[in-house]
This record gives sequence, C-alpha cells and structure tokens, in this order.
Amino acid sequence: MERKRISWKLVLSLGVARLLLAGVALVPSVASAKKEAAAHDHATHGSGLQDELAQVRRATARFHRVEAAIAAG
Repeated sequence: MERKRISWKLVLSLGVARLLLAGVALVPSVASAKKEAAAHDHATHGSGLQDELAQVRRATARFHRVEAAIAAG
C-alpha cells in the first residue's frame, strides 16, 4: 500500500509541475499580445477620443461654476 501512495503523489506532483511550467512559459506571450492590442487600440482610437474630449471640454467650460449651470438651466 505504501508503494501506491508514493506513486500517486509522484504522478500528482509531476502533473502540477507540468501545469506550472506551461503557465510560466505562456505568461510572456500573453503579456506581449496584450501590449500589442493596447498599442493598436491607442493608435487607431486615441486621436478620435482626444477630439471628443476636447469637444466635451469646450461644451462644458462655462458650467464649471454651479451658479452658472443653474442660471443656464
């Protein structure tokens, strides 16, 4: 019975070790893919967002004081 227990633990520990090694090997590629996707999103949508933000700031600039916003309705 002792031999079965040792081999069961050995198989389990080798399986866990394999999973850990696979995870460690995948982390750099996943992180790289996320960086590339973020850079692409920023490059394609960044200037459009800046334009929209500038429009919102222009439209709301006169309402920075509560009194002005209330007076405008």
